[in-house]
Amino acid sequence: MFGLISIMESLVVEYGGLKIEIPRDFEEDIILYFYAAGKRTPRTGLWIRGHLLDVGEDYPYRMWKFYNQFCLYARKRGAFLPTVSYVSFVRYIHLLKDLGLIEKVREEPSKKKGIMRSYYKVVEANLRSHYWINPYSVYESWRRWKEKGFKTE
Repeated sequence: MFGLISIMESLVVEYGGLKIEIPRDFEEDIILYFYAAGKRTPRTGLWIRGHLLDVGEDYPYRMWKFYNQFCLYARKRGAFLPTVSYVSFVRYIHLLKDLGLIEKVREEPSKKKGIMRSYYKVVEANLRSHYWINPYSVYESWRRWKEKGFKTE
């Protein structure tokens, strides 16, 4: 390992019929941004945007699984990106949907009886929105949430 950046083999992750190789280009950018800007760098929204642009559409549970695998890979590279709970990730997805950054494209029955699986994709018109970096900034009180120690990602 030389400094913080090391050359590592990629990690192939498969879940729900989708196979990806970590790191993808946008994931590499997130790791490098972490090195440059430090641990308070935004990443969840940027990762979701990159992932959906890469695969086209996906459902929250699989995205959450892949995001946490990416965070674990990033840790091995020296970028401590914390994993997130499923509830926090889904809350983030719904916030992005409410802001018009992503949209639901279809639903299908999941393996669990009576539950529908929703698929989302990026809204192309909002690719350059600053809300990808911090969607909580739409709320006037988001700074107060942070000051009180509530998680905003």
